[in-house]
Amino acid sequence: MLPVPNTARRSMRAPAGAYAPLPLSGSVMGVLRQRTRLTNLAVSLLFAILCLSLLTNVQYALAPHIQPSPIDLARKEWDEVVAPEQLDSGRPPSVEATINRDRRMASVNHLVVVPGHAVWTGHDATEAHHDDQWVLETMQRGGSVNTYIQHIETAAEMLVKDPHTLLVFSGGATRPRLTSPLSEGASYHRLAAARNLLPTSPDSSSVLPPSMRATTEEYALDSYENLVFSMARFREVTGRWPDKVTVVGYGMKKSRFEQLHRGAIRFPAARFTYIGIDDEGDTTEHYAGELKHGYAPFLFSPSGCRPPLSFKRADRNPFSRYPPYHASTPELAQLLEWCPPLTPVGDITVPTTLREDESGRGDAMAPPAGFVVFEGSLPWDGLVTFDRERD
Repeated sequence: MLPVPNTARRSMRAPAGAYAPLPLSGSVMGVLRQRTRLTNLAVSLLFAILCLSLLTNVQYALAPHIQPSPIDLARKEWDEVVAPEQLDSGRPPSVEATINRDRRMASVNHLVVVPGHAVWTGHDATEAHHDDQWVLETMQRGGSVNTYIQHIETAAEMLVKDPHTLLVFSGGATRPRLTSPLSEGASYHRLAAARNLLPTSPDSSSVLPPSMRATTEEYALDSYENLVFSMARFREVTGRWPDKVTVVGYGMKKSRFEQLHRGAIRFPAARFTYIGIDDEGDTTEHYAGELKHGYAPFLFSPSGCRPPLSFKRADRNPFSRYPPYHASTPELAQLLEWCPPLTPVGDITVPTTLREDESGRGDAMAPPAGFVVFEGSLPWDGLVTFDRERD
């Protein structure tokens, strides 16, 4: 038999670079590590890492980012200066460290609010009945200042009689004609003090004198803010929230406060009182104007954040002042930023009159059907539960 030629032997060899047959046994790693299978392993690992990284980035992009607040970052610096409950309150510890409330403030639970309407610029309280002692709009001339004084006097009488009352004169620096930002609230307080309506001596050592239970709220730009900001101011001064609220103002605005403002923030009707004092004489046109220009706009925009109410606020803030209540009352943060859309015309019924004897409504404090109210958590929610349990 002739020998096989060398060329035939060479042709029987495996071609260069060809893979060897896969073994029928052995570890998977052993298989993957064979020659270029090591490259396949590396590619698979890189692809897996890429997918994991992509997934992580997508999750980070979609997740809400909660950055630590300056208050959280400052906790270590202030933990030896202010009490733990002050650190946990969510209020700036740099401000909390400056608050030193009288212990007798703990018994104050009744908020009395006087919404401001103008700025008294006089110096002689006996001359306060004259228009030229005030910064007034044209429609306020001819006797309205006497009504403002009655509001102040009525509220001051309540303050003196009830040692559990905090009186808040509310109203911002709304008058652009003034050269300095003198607020309505501060001018009312100044007038009350000048007329000796805020005694500095208490009836006993166990209660605070009226002068220490009268304060100002100087940022409100309309009636809704008069109420909400005064609630916040009560918390600033007393360290607690009011159990009951009384507003002393125009009688024609009673429905606006009782039904709309009180209703919007869900303060219990049983704990809310409105004392109305109108100008002397025929007020028929006043009530008609209130219904059209006051009540109706708030009926469709409960928080006043939509036109035309939002335009009025902008006009009434000529000194570009920022209220402090987001920081001092974080419990009200959502309410302070609440801005529901305008209620469509037809979804709610506008009353034809605001006079109680003509309205024919059984529950005068209840908001009209379809009126939008704030649905978030509020500090006085517990008062509603307490009233129901008591009843």
